[in-house]
Amino acid sequence: MLEKSKKYLSLAYNKINFIIEFIFSIILAHNLFKILYYSKYTDFTFKKSTAFFVISLIIILIIIIHNLIKNKNKLEKIFVSIVIPIGMLYLAFVMPNVVPDESSHIVRAYDVSKGNIISPISEDGDSKIQLPKHYTKADNDTYEKLYKLMHEETNYYDCEDKYTGAQSYMATIYVPSSIIFFIARKLSLNFFVAIFLARMLNFIIFIICGYYAIKLIPFGKLVMFVYMLTPMILQQAASISADSITNSFVLLFIGYSIYLFKNNEKLTTKKKILYYLICIVLGTAKYVYFPIVGISLIAIGSKNIEKKDKTKVIITSIVRSFIFSYCIIFNINKLC
Repeated sequence: MLEKSKKYLSLAYNKINFIIEFIFSIILAHNLFKILYYSKYTDFTFKKSTAFFVISLIIILIIIIHNLIKNKNKLEKIFVSIVIPIGMLYLAFVMPNVVPDESSHIVRAYDVSKGNIISPISEDGDSKIQLPKHYTKADNDTYEKLYKLMHEETNYYDCEDKYTGAQSYMATIYVPSSIIFFIARKLSLNFFVAIFLARMLNFIIFIICGYYAIKLIPFGKLVMFVYMLTPMILQQAASISADSITNSFVLLFIGYSIYLFKNNEKLTTKKKILYYLICIVLGTAKYVYFPIVGISLIAIGSKNIEKKDKTKVIITSIVRSFIFSYCIIFNINKLC
């Protein structure tokens, strides 16, 4: 009975250990921020935060070491275990608008959250969007100012016009962050807190895509593993930049395409639908990324697909992505 209970506990832990690590990584990053804030800007020593930080760090290290030993042959799981705490630190300490072009993408994401799939474009080529003054008038160039702003109330009815140059980006890549902004507006959450929550959701999507990209790709797993842990990729992943979602799906697309090419199993309807969806996301992310869908041509070499089915998959993938990309360009030019 005891052995059976241990087995069930072990299985349960294996299913939720990444969730546990994620929660403690949030606690770690949050308390480290508070420790550094209080030590730099006040004379107050925050012993409680120090205790939470140390406890969280120990738990995270134990989980990472356990995953390194138990999953030494599964790079995708090691990737998740390592990237979670590192990404949370990027998310917490890279201030809003510091990631390249993030300020423009925040404005665009907020506009999408209001139901504006395509932003109206002025004669100057910019889009005028209304945002809360709590954000537009904020001076958050230091952690001290940011910390205070995060504890202020946001009045979503007191707005002013803000211009963005990201109006050409399709709404699909802003769906996660726009959902957070929609909820924040309905619940009157602090706008800067909403920014960090939107970043977190984008980062979760990056983790999921990264996990499956490494798991599915039949070779080059270590290359994919190392690439996704580079500072530039992590900086973008833990932001509201359009590159966060784009990079995540590009990596997933590459891993999944090579998997289909090398796998001898039958190309099922489920696999086709997933492949089409990934192609559509890439085609709508940026029309300049449309050529990457040409990678689907490698499906020709897959011996497990009949000649008729090969042609259908390739043409469908390219045509659907082209249609979506064309619709973006057409609508943008029409508005201009």
